[in-house]
Amino acid sequence: MKITKEEVRKIAQIARIAVKEDELDQLATQLDEILSYAQRVTELAAGQIEQKVAYANENIVRPDEVKPSPVDAVMAVAPETQEGYYVVPKILENNK
Repeated sequence: MKITKEEVRKIAQIARIAVKEDELDQLATQLDEILSYAQRVTELAAGQIEQKVAYANENIVRPDEVKPSPVDAVMAVAPETQEGYYVVPKILENNK
């Protein structure tokens, strides 16, 4: 993709940057290099993403392990409990 002087003028106008006529060729070359680099990075990143996605469809299986829950310790830090449950403030109204 080759950036033209006219495209540089338009970009400069949109960005409200004053660009001299003798700077247009150099800026066009630099912008072209930047866009080429960005395109290359995008291609490399896309290749890595596709590779990761290929592995994302695998099932990872591990054995279930039953571990004791420290219910007493958890309930001890609750601001309010009732019959072994946390009590929370009511936020919804029943409008029936």
